[in-house]
Amino acid sequence: MKKILTTLFLIFTFTILQASALNPSKAAVELYNAGIDWWGLGNVEKSIDSFKKAIIIEPKFYEAFYNLAQVQSSSGKLDEAIETYRMALNINPSDVDSIFGIGSTLYKRGYLKESLSYLDRVPGNSEYYTKAQGIVDKILTRQGELEKEAVAKNAAVAAVRSTEPWFTGEVRMPTQHSISDEKGTIDKTPVGKSVTYTGIPNPSGTVADALGNIYIASYSENVVYKIDKDSTRSVFVASDMLGGPIGLAVDGQNNVYVANYTKNNILKVTPSGVATVFLTLKKPYCLYVNTLNGASFLYVTEQENNTTIKFPLF
Repeated sequence: MKKILTTLFLIFTFTILQASALNPSKAAVELYNAGIDWWGLGNVEKSIDSFKKAIIIEPKFYEAFYNLAQVQSSSGKLDEAIETYRMALNINPSDVDSIFGIGSTLYKRGYLKESLSYLDRVPGNSEYYTKAQGIVDKILTRQGELEKEAVAKNAAVAAVRSTEPWFTGEVRMPTQHSISDEKGTIDKTPVGKSVTYTGIPNPSGTVADALGNIYIASYSENVVYKIDKDSTRSVFVASDMLGGPIGLAVDGQNNVYVANYTKNNILKVTPSGVATVFLTLKKPYCLYVNTLNGASFLYVTEQENNTTIKFPLF
């Protein structure tokens, strides 16, 4: 039985099924050939559907599994392709086509360690050996980079903890990665560093003022915390007036507005921490302050009434 032949550039050439040791039924063969024809016509979904129907008729139809996986992989359905390759290998565990197919697909999906476990099984006399080793080299390079990033991340965590004793979270160092099979390169562009703080139960809202202070609402504690520009944390407001604080906003005078979800009101808290009821609403949620042409407005989403309300600030 002939199968899809994969070229270096992942362009697929299909040949019609001629004979099989499995000796599948005529109906299964017709569906298999239809899958090849639909792929040639560029109809991915009908190609996939035809192969799946052939498999329903002949559950041990290895070539249908293999070709289905190839179509899924080439059309970006990587997770589905991986599972289909696994089923093909359950039927024919030593088939090099499927071994290389699942190894290269796992690599594209980012599962580097498992990809290596398959690509290392591609024999030296296989037509896939050179391509497999090329991917292996890229995986080993990437694993080395990940080890260096882990060392840098641990150092960053230690640095933050040395200056901010209450910090118990982690430092995240996001990176954008793009992998190109055609070019055989990995481009890595750092996009910055962020610090994750923990220790505030059920954080529900956050906002920063013009002085560099950060305010974080704790919904379960009924407290609004303040973290100043020196990373010192303190209780900004905690009183019976708070009930389910959730949304926060700051105006031009650094007054903080707190959406009290369970108290059904909005509090206005001065920079010194004096709180007063500013508005009474039903289930206020999100807050936003906007200034336009010298006029400031507070926008509030009111969940119970499914409305968004705009209030002038004086």
